[in-house]
Amino acid sequence: MSELTVLETTPPADTEFIGKRLIVLDTVGSTNDYASSLVQRGEAGEGTVIFTEEQTGGRGRFGHAWYAPRGTSILMSAVITPPISAEQIPAVTAIGALAVVEAIREEFGLDAKVRWPNDAVIDHLKFGGVLARAERFGRPGQCFILGIGLNVNVDRRDLPKDFAETATSLKVKLGAEVSRERVARALLSRLDRWYRKLKLERFDDIEDNLRGYSSLTGRTVTLECRGKQRTGTVIGLSLFQGLQLRLSDYTTGFFPESLTTLISK
Repeated sequence: MSELTVLETTPPADTEFIGKRLIVLDTVGSTNDYASSLVQRGEAGEGTVIFTEEQTGGRGRFGHAWYAPRGTSILMSAVITPPISAEQIPAVTAIGALAVVEAIREEFGLDAKVRWPNDAVIDHLKFGGVLARAERFGRPGQCFILGIGLNVNVDRRDLPKDFAETATSLKVKLGAEVSRERVARALLSRLDRWYRKLKLERFDDIEDNLRGYSSLTGRTVTLECRGKQRTGTVIGLSLFQGLQLRLSDYTTGFFPESLTTLISK
């Protein structure tokens, strides 16, 4: 039996919206796709959360594969319906990233941070990621699917060679196995907290915390935006305008989430 199955019978008691209905799967192609199909059929309302032990087709930004050995990770998607437009989806990504970082900082004392726009890192090593997408399906309001993946009990030797120098897990950082149920409950609690702020459209609060937890401020990064590579120092962060850089010619500019890929970070 899955360690996470207990969530179905004893859902979190400290949430208002997130996780009031919980589904735990053994295996699925993608929790985001599964959640989307439930919404399409009218079978998933606000706050529905899907967990799985294994994803065979998990994806990150721009279709990048997400690797997670079976039974080692948090692989989940939440259905949310905040009163915002599809163009404001960076706020959805942000509350997912903030929930991850606060859950890990407060529950385990690790110095987790957000690497804009959607990575969760410890000591600049990635242990989690967030993928948000907007859905409508002819419904009167906008629906969003928020996917979250966390490396919890992934061993160092199980990290793909391509990511061995850039990724980590909670087990690696803590030196011991971690209860995935504990991680899941902490995450659902913090996600509910941030979702309530999003429903109230408290964008300034979300943006301020995103800046406060940023791992990139003051660092020199190279990114690609609209087909061009740019290198500069990160001097700011805007929820909807994106990452602000001071470039080599001393000009400054914002680079939006939807058009930008970090190359060196």
